[in-house]
Amino acid sequence: MTSQIKDPVMKQAAADATDWLIRLQEDPDNADLKVQFDAWYAGNNTNRDAWRATQKASALMAQVAPSAHTATGTADWQAFLRDRRAQENSPEPHQVPAHEVANDLADTPSDGADGNVVAADARFAERRGDLRSRNRARRANGSWRAIGLGAFAVAASLVVAIVGPEISTRLRADYVTDTGQMTTITLADNSQVTLAPETALRVTYEADVRAISLLTGEAFFEVTPDASRPFTVAARNVNVTVLGTGFDVSDGAGQTRVAVAHGLVRVDNADHLTTHSERLEPGQNVRVDDAGQVVRGTVPTDQIASWRTRQLIAQDQPLGDVVDRLRRYFNGTILITDDALAKRSVTGVYRLSDPVPALRAIAKAQNAVVREITPWVLVVSPS
Repeated sequence: MTSQIKDPVMKQAAADATDWLIRLQEDPDNADLKVQFDAWYAGNNTNRDAWRATQKASALMAQVAPSAHTATGTADWQAFLRDRRAQENSPEPHQVPAHEVANDLADTPSDGADGNVVAADARFAERRGDLRSRNRARRANGSWRAIGLGAFAVAASLVVAIVGPEISTRLRADYVTDTGQMTTITLADNSQVTLAPETALRVTYEADVRAISLLTGEAFFEVTPDASRPFTVAARNVNVTVLGTGFDVSDGAGQTRVAVAHGLVRVDNADHLTTHSERLEPGQNVRVDDAGQVVRGTVPTDQIASWRTRQLIAQDQPLGDVVDRLRRYFNGTILITDDALAKRSVTGVYRLSDPVPALRAIAKAQNAVVREITPWVLVVSPS
């Protein structure tokens, strides 16, 4: 369950700080508004602390989540995506609707993170409506979408959940999952692909080729053998070729990872990198970073794609990488303030169905703390 700010005074100050951020970015030249803000800010230390925390989160998001400038929140994001597709007269791709998600986090309690986000979204919508009423006389269009996305972006990302694949990626994809959602799809040749949360795939099946593009995220592939039609998976840093096998491909944190559960695959560096090729057998994996550097390793086959059973297994992995994997299951943003902390080694098994307690456990083991800026923004920093 997502933690909440307990102190009612601080909770109100945090809400007020969010409102002020929205209002000041919405109408930056309003001198009267600035006078009112100065009075609020000078009112007490709690207001000042809340404002500094909100500004810090804004700056961190600008650095850590550069795609946030396109985010408009959980509910409105989906509507905006549909609007964009309709405007471009593009047929709806095979995006997996919520009611068809086979492996959604069914064990998440009804009053858990998703419930908090829905309730918080409702509270923000009400507060946003109040702001619209106050400013309607100054705007020709009362809809919040009339506000420039560049001005509204940071404020929106502070008070609503940011979903995973950005809009441009979704528009290119055939299959997409959202935060916390997993699903298994069956392709035309009966090969199966299980998509982790925040994953986008594009599929190209032709007479002599079976080609998958992993646009973002992570997926596990069970491939039907067909020697006449090679099965390939292209990710940011690698091209994977198989005949018949089960393997996992993950893209994120500046590197692409491939791990083989059974069968045999060939992993080649992507075309824009230095030519390099590796053959992987069961229990072997390889990581290729954005510079083309290749690191081989081994992993127990029963731990490959452990996310399919809602487990995050880390073995001497940088905290930053582990948190990147956890982010896909949290309806919001997780920020790490310290580079040295992000490089610390993490080992453990954590529940992906409970991302906030998992994050706190990871932080505690590293003598770090998790601070809640809003229910949707968690900041990890040294204690």
